[in-house]
Amino acid sequence: MPRISIPMGIPPAWPLIPVRLRREQASGMCRDSRVVCLTANVGADMETRYREAGFDGYLVKPVRGKTLEEEIARLLPPAQHTES
Repeated sequence: MPRISIPMGIPPAWPLIPVRLRREQASGMCRDSRVVCLTANVGADMETRYREAGFDGYLVKPVRGKTLEEEIARLLPPAQHTES
């Protein structure tokens, strides 16, 4: 599954557009990609705003390695085990 990295810089609303649009594509290759917002832009309503825009997760910078690892693990599909 592809991963997408979008800088959450200036202008503030620009990164929200492609994240929302990827979900609306009828047959887009990245439609089911998981996207995490990694930002220093925090506020009472920011996590809600990013989730409503289509982000699957929200991390505030600076982020600890363990926190990032846990978020990636949360978004990965379950491991597929096969019997030998």
